[in-house]
Amino acid sequence: MVKRNEIEITNTEIRHKKLPRSFDGYRIVQVSDLHDSQFGEGQKDLLDKIRKAAPDMIALTGDFIGEKDSDWRKMLRFMNELPAIAPCFYITGNHEYRLSEEDLKNFLKGIEDCGVCVLGNRTVRVQRDEEDIQIVGVDDPAKVGEGHRPMDENQMRKELREADFDREQFNLLLTHRPELLNIYAEEGADVVLCGHSHGGQLRLPLIGAFYVPSQGWFPKYDCGLFEEKGTKMYISRGLGCSVVQFRWNCPPELAVVTLRNIV
Repeated sequence: MVKRNEIEITNTEIRHKKLPRSFDGYRIVQVSDLHDSQFGEGQKDLLDKIRKAAPDMIALTGDFIGEKDSDWRKMLRFMNELPAIAPCFYITGNHEYRLSEEDLKNFLKGIEDCGVCVLGNRTVRVQRDEEDIQIVGVDDPAKVGEGHRPMDENQMRKELREADFDREQFNLLLTHRPELLNIYAEEGADVVLCGHSHGGQLRLPLIGAFYVPSQGWFPKYDCGLFEEKGTKMYISRGLGCSVVQFRWNCPPELAVVTLRNIV
């Protein structure tokens, strides 16, 4: 068993031929599925690790809330520290929708007030040396249904099309759920960062996760790097716990993803 506060920093390179050359080496720190967990007083340990990774961008891929009575204001104090490190982009997970409608509205506004870009089915461009890439973010479909039901393919297609990104230019998609890689590929996503799976939290040697929410037993998409039809997807194991409040053979993860151009 690993301790819940022992964060593993993983380093992954993702190469893509559409990535502009000026973004070669672009470093992204992905923070996912915190679920109210604490890593040092005021998240000091987690913040120190994020700073040490020296990111060009921070991707916040959902489930920062634990339960409906979570103290979301405490999470805002953590997010308030992040924009001083690097530009930050946030999307919702299913647990955010356990908040009341009013609390969720105030939480999302609070995130924006911290200087974090909240991507609600929209696209923004990031520029470097007169070249740019698209950061695409979609809301979690839990906002239109139950949090752990299988994801509705039509709902995800609708959200991706609402985000209105240019399929001809490089795009980085932030989405909470990993199980619809085929949809992301069909809709033209180039690189995808997601969470939700927790890596299963309990992993068997040589087998991996034996259960993941929304996928069930022995899931296909548990953690790490996957590819389909040229779309590359990285699934973070996340930092916190949900339902079962411990991890086994599956330490909390702070993912560092470096984008590389294929010359």
